[in-house]
Amino acid sequence: MMIAVVISKLNKVNMNGTIIAAIFTVAGFALFGKNIYNSWSIIFGVFIYSKIQNEPFRKFLLIALFGTALGPMISYISFGINLDPLIAIIFANIN
Repeated sequence: MMIAVVISKLNKVNMNGTIIAAIFTVAGFALFGKNIYNSWSIIFGVFIYSKIQNEPFRKFLLIALFGTALGPMISYISFGINLDPLIAIIFANIN
C-alpha cells in the first residue's frame, strides 16, 4: 500500500476518490496473496506500455494499481503448476 502511495506521489497524481480506491484495493488484495513479486511485473508492464505510447505513466497508474489484483495468478502460474521453475516464472511474468 505504501509503495502505491509513493508511486502515486512520484508521478504527481491528483489524490481523488478513484486513486484512493485503487490504493485500498492494493491493500485489500494483499490479504489474498498479492505481494511484491507478483505486483511488480504488472506495474512494470503498464509502465512499458506508457513509454511505448509516449504517454505519461500517471495516465495509466489506475490501470496498473487495479491490475495488481491479478497478482496471485502470477504466483500460481510461477509456483503452483508443475512446470520447470525457470520456464514457469518467465511464462507467468510475460503472460
